[in-house]
Amino acid sequence: MIPARRSVRPPRDDSVSTSKGTAMRLHHLLAVLMVLTARLAAGDLEQDWDNPPRDARLRAYWWWLNGCVTKEAITRDLEEMKAKGFGGALICDADGSAQDGNDRAPHGPTFFTPEWRELYKHALREADRLGLEMSLNIQSGWNLGGPMVTADDAAKKLVWSETRVIGPAKIEQMLPEPASRDNYYRDAFVVAYRLKEAEAKDAFAGLTSCSEQPTQPLRHLADGDPNTFWVSSTGKLRVGPSRQRPAWAQVEFFEPTSVERLSIQPRPSYGPRECELQISDDGKAFRAVKAFTAEEKKETVVTFDAVTGRTFRLAIYGAFDRGSPNAPRNVQIVELRLSGKGGTWPDGSTKRRTLKDWEQKAGHRPLHFSAPDTSLLFEESPTEPGEEDTHSAEVLDLTAQLGKDGMLRWNAPAGVWQVLRFGCTIGNHSYVSTCSEGWDGFALDVLDAGAFRRYWDAVVEPLIADAGPLAGKSLKYLHTDSWEVEPLNWTPAMREEFHKRRGYDMTPWAPVLAARIVESRAASNKFLHDFRKTLGDLAVDNHYRPFRVEITGALKPAGNVLEVQVCNFWPNRIIGDDPLPPEKRFTKTNIRKLTKDTPLMPSGLFGPVRILTTVTDSEPAGER
Repeated sequence: MIPARRSVRPPRDDSVSTSKGTAMRLHHLLAVLMVLTARLAAGDLEQDWDNPPRDARLRAYWWWLNGCVTKEAITRDLEEMKAKGFGGALICDADGSAQDGNDRAPHGPTFFTPEWRELYKHALREADRLGLEMSLNIQSGWNLGGPMVTADDAAKKLVWSETRVIGPAKIEQMLPEPASRDNYYRDAFVVAYRLKEAEAKDAFAGLTSCSEQPTQPLRHLADGDPNTFWVSSTGKLRVGPSRQRPAWAQVEFFEPTSVERLSIQPRPSYGPRECELQISDDGKAFRAVKAFTAEEKKETVVTFDAVTGRTFRLAIYGAFDRGSPNAPRNVQIVELRLSGKGGTWPDGSTKRRTLKDWEQKAGHRPLHFSAPDTSLLFEESPTEPGEEDTHSAEVLDLTAQLGKDGMLRWNAPAGVWQVLRFGCTIGNHSYVSTCSEGWDGFALDVLDAGAFRRYWDAVVEPLIADAGPLAGKSLKYLHTDSWEVEPLNWTPAMREEFHKRRGYDMTPWAPVLAARIVESRAASNKFLHDFRKTLGDLAVDNHYRPFRVEITGALKPAGNVLEVQVCNFWPNRIIGDDPLPPEKRFTKTNIRKLTKDTPLMPSGLFGPVRILTTVTDSEPAGER
């Protein structure tokens, strides 16, 4: 008989068995639920594809062209949107109808007038009737602003003038007011530093001009490179120099200088034609030296009896233009030189070495177009011994020594001192763009929270009030459009904000903003990085963050952040163009005139982009 085998299995633990059984049942239940959920989701997806929810439907960019709308047209448009399955529209009062030679659209009610606001309220009522959601552009056109924006609230740029004084001496000297726009100028600060011996002996102060194009700046006139050239800019007018609107470029000196020869190297077939050399003792009142007609394709040399002055201006009344001979669009010059017994100016041997691309790094010149290649902000030329202009500890703050009349009163120590008077004026493009008639004006200083608040109270709050109970219902979103006001690199509180945010005083580094090297290239670039970061922080904190707070006053921030891959589908427009070779695809803008035969070419991937959403107390609010 075989004895029974003793069991070696441990005693049964009912709790463990129950737990395992429960886990198995939950696992099977979860699997069943996942299958059911997948089937339901597939069904929902198919159903939503046939009948998309409102937040997934198309939205119209509803352009109220020059305000030319009526109640009947509004109703018809919205009913057609509803019939075609749209979820809503962005009301965008703007113009631009006269571009490319078109006739301008008839002018309807001016934005924000009682007549316009009645049309706007009608649109909200009709949208509510039809179950459509509206977004409102909070101005006419873009570059947020309008006729109520004062110069004090307008976007500003930093400007400066340069003066040399010799010590030791008790100085009482008027400092030239920097060039300004729209009769607006405000002082910011004054600094001085002692010049090195070689520079102290150089009379050449610099070049100035009527205008320039961002990619062909004035400095090309003096760089000695036959492949670069200066191009005047005529802005929206697109007309070249004339007797009524001459173009000009001028050479400035720190002290009266004798000149007897002018040479001009034009860009062949695009250079100056009818010209006059002029001279000034104060940079304001000019008198003629000699009129002449320049050569079209080769160097022009003009000689004359020696004349002495501090500013020499080449006034240009006509230009060659091979592409538009009867209506020149601008003037283009490769090199310009003045000569006298004292030398030739500008002279590369005495030209100051500056930071590479310092104008873009300091915000004086914008980077090219939308979504530009920013790598140049982190590039720099090789260092040379002794190239620094000064050291931060040697820069003197003379702001308190400048009177309201522009008079500098200062006991200057021994040496030749470079005095820089900094201030601000209206930026080159600080105006509302593409607006309907009647809404022209300054664009807001986005670095100033007060400027935004004053605009909000004057314009946006009344429009929200007009919506009444439809605010948050058919009026679902507010929209602020494109910002194209560069250069924008100053606001009155900038010095204080810089110190608060970066932890040090910017004044000893201020010469860097005027093309000087302080301490070293690396140290100067570090300051410019901090300067740009402060500008960016101010734009976020004083413009976009208040906008979000105002528009979401009844909302609270949520913790959910959605990361998506965003594609740019502006055909043939900006970086990322598929037709470009790989090494160029994300490095430059590809802009060309489009025709009806131009093939569509997707421009490439921009993402990922993080989208912060907001929620109400009870339900998701979606993107705001």
